[in-house]
Amino acid sequence: MGKASRRPKRSGALGGTSRSQDDSSVSQTAEPTSPANVKDSVKDRVSQDLKDSSVHVRRVALTFLSELEPAALEEYASRVAAMLEDSDTNVRGLALHALHNMERETLVQHIDAVVGRRGDSAWEIRADVIQIIRKVDLVAQFPEAVFAGLEDSNHNVRKEALRALGTLEPATIARHADAVVRMLEDSDGEIRNRAWSVVSKLEPSTLAQHVDAVLARLDDPDATVRNYALQTLAQLQPATLAQYANAILARLEDSERDNRGEALLRLSELEPATLALYAEAVLSRVDDPDEVLRNYAMWALGGLQPATLAQYATAVAARLEDSDRDNRELACLVLAKLAPASYAQHASAV
Repeated sequence: MGKASRRPKRSGALGGTSRSQDDSSVSQTAEPTSPANVKDSVKDRVSQDLKDSSVHVRRVALTFLSELEPAALEEYASRVAAMLEDSDTNVRGLALHALHNMERETLVQHIDAVVGRRGDSAWEIRADVIQIIRKVDLVAQFPEAVFAGLEDSNHNVRKEALRALGTLEPATIARHADAVVRMLEDSDGEIRNRAWSVVSKLEPSTLAQHVDAVLARLDDPDATVRNYALQTLAQLQPATLAQYANAILARLEDSERDNRGEALLRLSELEPATLALYAEAVLSRVDDPDEVLRNYAMWALGGLQPATLAQYATAVAARLEDSDRDNRELACLVLAKLAPASYAQHASAV
């Protein structure tokens, strides 16, 4: 007899076999998990983790929150702000990081808690506090917290403080001018550079009270610091500037071309009678190999009274053959300031 044919059994998934009544019943009564339920579940879990006795769990929870979009992070703001009092430095740092990622409107509501960490034992947190104050544009509301950063033992905190103070109005900076000016003597060159952005905002009358500190930086080993010092002196009134003309004159020998140029520009801002005292030194730069320095030197000579300028007219007229067009044009303009009789002597060259 031949073998009886048997149809192979197929699984229900592939063969579509009928389900039992019990299976059908389960399928009909099961409810899919809603997005709202998932969200609430996650929120509850994170909230629990933020209170967990394990430092590691608290850190992970805050790291998770830091990766959320600002809108999603907002509902955790109060819980995160509370973590600023955590005994663990990393937890406090992660909490600040999460707060930093929030929208300004939300962050402002917890700014007191943030400012409360300005004396934290960790310099990273002290720096972050100042950074957040600057982010929400509340430096003027918490100036003491920011100015305190200037005295911090860590240079990163001092940098953040200077960056924040640069956003203040001159009148507010003036109330703490002594602390700001002291930063010009900081051991960190980058901090001395940043200090200029704040010092340069002082009103001329306030700056004049601290000009000795500015002048001291004309001999700074950092060329950029010397340059900032020369630029800052430009804010002084000519009569005050005249008192420091000798110190400026010395910078005509600076190793950096930009500093020699700034020195010429400062001399050009002197009153004509004072400038005449330094005309010979300025004249020596009219033949400088650098075209920009030649330009600045002629510009300075143009500030002399016509009678004094006449003594140097020949040197200026020689620049009518300058290789640089701007210098040739400037030479013409300077010669035009001469009295008619003196100008006539060089008219043919012009």
